[in-house]
Amino acid sequence: MDDLKLNAVEFIDWADRYLIGELTIDETTQFEKLLENNPAFFAKIEEHQKLIDAMALHQNRTKLVAELEALHSNYKSELNAAQPNFINDLDVAEPKIKILKPYRIYLAAASIAILVSVGAISSYNFFQTKNSNSGFRALKRDLEKIKKSQHAIITNINNNAKEDIAVERFGGTGFALTSTGYIITSYHLIKGNDSVFIENAKVGRLKAIEVYSNPATDISVLKIQDSNFDGFGNLPYTFASNGNMLGEKVYTLGFPREDVVYGEGSISSESGYDGDTAAYQISIPVNPGNSGGPLVDEKGNIVGLISGKQTETEGAAFAIKSNCILQSVSELKDDTAFTKLILNKKNTLKNLPRVQQLNKLKDYVFVVKVFNKN
Repeated sequence: MDDLKLNAVEFIDWADRYLIGELTIDETTQFEKLLENNPAFFAKIEEHQKLIDAMALHQNRTKLVAELEALHSNYKSELNAAQPNFINDLDVAEPKIKILKPYRIYLAAASIAILVSVGAISSYNFFQTKNSNSGFRALKRDLEKIKKSQHAIITNINNNAKEDIAVERFGGTGFALTSTGYIITSYHLIKGNDSVFIENAKVGRLKAIEVYSNPATDISVLKIQDSNFDGFGNLPYTFASNGNMLGEKVYTLGFPREDVVYGEGSISSESGYDGDTAAYQISIPVNPGNSGGPLVDEKGNIVGLISGKQTETEGAAFAIKSNCILQSVSELKDDTAFTKLILNKKNTLKNLPRVQQLNKLKDYVFVVKVFNKN
């Protein structure tokens, strides 16, 4: 099958038909191959879906206004039928005092509903005050709209293979917290999941469950749930307990695509977005899918967890500081079920060249795939 080639107008037509399910199976296969070979097109698909959603929202709002007008008209008719001279007696003051009061209540309620709808179609949601600030973008990959064809539906998702069919919604990154199967990642990535799987070249695909989440710090901890899992082996890194310095060199591994991607830079501010003291600003290029990835210093210590980036400024990304990770572990240990959760204290990456550090580290960094059942 020849590779699909589309000009701008044709791409919009195909994208529109793809999102509403009008492509044939062959066309769908061709179009998804085009998307896979051109990662930048994912953003265009997302933008196109936003346009479609916005048009639908406008249409629904127009319909709602018409319904409210009809409701208002009926209300006036019923009121006039009950008191024939009431409206005439009120003259021009009537709309302000009697008739428009209930109409305004309905309109206010409708406005709230519209605002909720607008929030629901947002591509990214984040915790606390960042929800309403468009300058911050969380870094999960939204795969829901580009994984709807039949061959993207997951069957036999584990050895038992008798679970309900699930569709992959989000992709991101996580990394090993302990050798016994605990993984740390971003809360905004796995929030509201039906099921979560982690995967890399070393361990394959393993099912995980959420055991701890803190929306305030955007941290979640997963635990492997697989009868064949016998541990990750000794972790080669430790978690830094002290703050890092401005200008210090750092790097990260993550999954903005299916293969692991390396990025390097430095700590460009000792606080995060909008002065958040629980995070760093870093000068590392990051993209959707980097959420939950480790931030590592030159000695191989974990110093943070990638969380998002600033949309107005190129090269301004953010990472939650490692002391927040340590605080999360401390909170877990307060629960008797996790009293034996022990972090590694020996760093075997310390004296290795960067390439060798990466070769070891990548075995403990995973793509996190979040599923929802149909």
